[in-house]
Amino acid sequence: MAAQYAGSITYAAMQETIGREGSLSKRLAREYRDKAELLRSRFNTGWWNSEANRFYSGILPDHTFAADYISECNLYALLFGIPQDGAKTEAALDVAEKERPQFPGAYSYLPEVLYRYDRNNCAYSFLLKSQVTVSSVEKRVRSRSQ
Repeated sequence: MAAQYAGSITYAAMQETIGREGSLSKRLAREYRDKAELLRSRFNTGWWNSEANRFYSGILPDHTFAADYISECNLYALLFGIPQDGAKTEAALDVAEKERPQFPGAYSYLPEVLYRYDRNNCAYSFLLKSQVTVSSVEKRVRSRSQ
């Protein structure tokens, strides 16, 4: 849902840029901006797990929300900017700081997300930690190739 939101916002911006007032592009820009806002509204109201004080990670085949927390899903929602500013976003950021993503590809987005939401000290700390991790991996790879 977060990726759909970001895609709709991006497509609206593209159409806005190329269109003149009254053109099809301007109408498409409004249409996709409206779609994005509808997705955002649904996410921020329907996907909030008030008991766990976080967003749900996904929807199961039976159309219920997954109870398990998946850090990557939380991180991508923040990365794509779908949570509205406020207490829910702050709670999602708190969880993101504590529950790090399991996969290195997702972990690499964490500092960007934290900087975007003005959590600069924590973002910088994660950058320093990830640099140590990269260095140690590089050393292991070099030692194996020798």
